[in-house]
Amino acid sequence: SGLWLDNERLQAKLRAQVSFLETTVDTSPSLLCSLDREGRISNLNEAARRAAGFDDLEQMRWHAFWDVFVAPGERHAARRAFEKAAPFHETSAFEHTYVNRLGEERTIAWSTAPLHDDRGNVRSVICGGLDVTERKRREALLQSSEERLRAGLEASPVAIVEYALDDTIIRWNPAAERMFGWTADEVIGGTAKHMPPDREDELAELMRRVRTGEVYTSVESKRVRSDGAYIDVEISAAPIRDASGAVISHMALFTDITARKRQEEELRASRARIVHAGDEARRRLERNLHDGAQQRLVALSLSLRLAQSKLEADPAASERMLESARE
Repeated sequence: SGLWLDNERLQAKLRAQVSFLETTVDTSPSLLCSLDREGRISNLNEAARRAAGFDDLEQMRWHAFWDVFVAPGERHAARRAFEKAAPFHETSAFEHTYVNRLGEERTIAWSTAPLHDDRGNVRSVICGGLDVTERKRREALLQSSEERLRAGLEASPVAIVEYALDDTIIRWNPAAERMFGWTADEVIGGTAKHMPPDREDELAELMRRVRTGEVYTSVESKRVRSDGAYIDVEISAAPIRDASGAVISHMALFTDITARKRQEEELRASRARIVHAGDEARRRLERNLHDGAQQRLVALSLSLRLAQSKLEADPAASERMLESARE
C-alpha cells in the first residue's frame, strides 16, 4: 500500500511536470519543433504554427521540416545538410528566410540539438527558432537610412564635421577636404586643425553650447586652411543624441563666405566712395554758388537799390541802371 501511494505521488508529480513543460512550450514565443530521424515534424508549438502560416497544428505534423520552413530553392540543400548530420545530429545554428503559406516573408534564426533515448541513440532532433523578421526589417531600414545619410554627407556641397565629446573629429566629408585642404585620414581621430590659434576661446564656447543641447545657426567666424590662408565661414551646429537622449557628439556645417564677405566689403567701400563723392560735389557747388551766382545776386540787389533811389530825381539814369540790371 505504501509503495502504491509513493508511486501515485511520483506519477502525479511527473504529470505536473509534463503539464508545466507542455504549457511552457505552447506559450513560448520561440518556435519549437521536434523532428524524427527522417526530418519530419512530429511535434511543434503554436509559435511554429503561426510562423508557418498553417491553420492547425495537425496539418503540419509529418511534413518534412524543409518543406514547411525552407524556401523552395533551398530545400534540397537543407535536406542534404540534415542527412549529412545523421546519425549524431550535433548541435548547430543557422538562419534563413522563406515565404510561409500566407505569403508572408519570415526570417528565422534556428538552433538544433539531438534528443537521445535511454541507450544514447538519437531519438529525435529538437529545432528551436526565433522569428527575427522584424529585427531584420529594422536593421535593413537602419542600414538604408545610414546609406542615405552617408550619400548625403558625401554629396553635400557644405563642409560637414562631426566632433566627439573629447573634441576629436570622427567625420570629415569631401566638401570639408575641399574647403580646408586636409584629407579625412589627416584629421579623423585628432583635434581641429582648421581652428585658428587665436580663436580657441570661441571654439570652447561653441562646443559648450551645442553639448548642452543648443542648436545654433549662421554664426560667422574665421578658419584656417592647410596652406595657412584664413577664410570666412558661417557655422551651424546641432547635437547628436543616443536612444536615451544623451548627447554623444555634435555635427557642424561650414559654409565658405569669403567671397560674400569680400563683396560686402566692396559694396561698403563703394557706398563710402559714393557718399564721399556726393559730399565733394555739394561742397564744390557751395563754393561755386558763393563765388559766382551769390556775388552776382548781391551786385544785382545793390544796382536795384541804386536805381530805386534815382527813380524820381533822375529817371533817365534810373532807367539805364534797370536795363543794365536786366541784362
